Order: sequence, then C-alpha cells, then structure tokens
Amino acid sequence: MILITAPHSLCLPSIPTRHCDRVAAEAAKKLHTLLHQNSILILATHLRSDVDLNRSESADTDFAQLVDKTKDIALCIDVHSFPTHQLDDNDIYVLVNHRDPGLDAVLSLLHKHLKFNEYQGGKENYILEKMHARSVPAFII
Repeated sequence: MILITAPHSLCLPSIPTRHCDRVAAEAAKKLHTLLHQNSILILATHLRSDVDLNRSESADTDFAQLVDKTKDIALCIDVHSFPTHQLDDNDIYVLVNHRDPGLDAVLSLLHKHLKFNEYQGGKENYILEKMHARSVPAFII
C-alpha cells in the first residue's frame, strides 16, 4: 500500500495570502486516483498557521494519529506545492531526507517516466521520520 499525505493541503479561499500548499490537495487526489485501491490518502486536518502537520509539534493531532494507524505501507509520498517564483524548468521536485535501496529503486523508476529535480531535504519532516523508523521508503514531492 502507498501512503499519500498532504499536510499543508487545507486552504481557506477567504485568506488571500499564501497560508497553505495551494495545489497539494488536488495533486494528492490525482495521485490517489491514479493508484486506485493501492493507496491511502490523508489530507490536512488543520491549517498550517495552527500547526505544521509535518513537524513533531503535530504528534497529538488527528492527522498524526491517522498516519500512525496505517498498516502495510510500502512507500510514503508526502505531497507539497511551492509558489511559482520558486520553480525552474521542472514542475516536479523531490526532496529526500533518508537514502536507502528501496527509495533509490522507486526514484529510479520515477525518473524513467517523469522529469524532476531531486534534492536532499534539509528540514525535519515528522512524516518522513516516522516512515524511516518503520523502514518505509518515503519522500516529499
């Protein structure tokens, strides 16, 4: 099973400033649809301004509890989006916090079908840390 998370996907149209990952929910839902019954989708349950759901401060939230309750996860994809002024020629960016052979195999397969830039993640990501502790390959896209 593939776990798809989008911790900053809750957006309020009434707030004009960027307070969420504006296309993360749409992207995560499309990915979930493409994977049919082979994935579990967990969208944000809180606004990012209230709690950052991919930081350890979110450990007691219902979002974190949903992630913790998942079973038989083979891969975790943590979906985010970025303001357009931060992008270059590629629309897809992959951030990796922990390298392992399973993740390298997944990224190699993705490179055959998608054009994306890969970067070493630099910040704490609570979701990726939890998956790494469970020996589940995980990355941010």
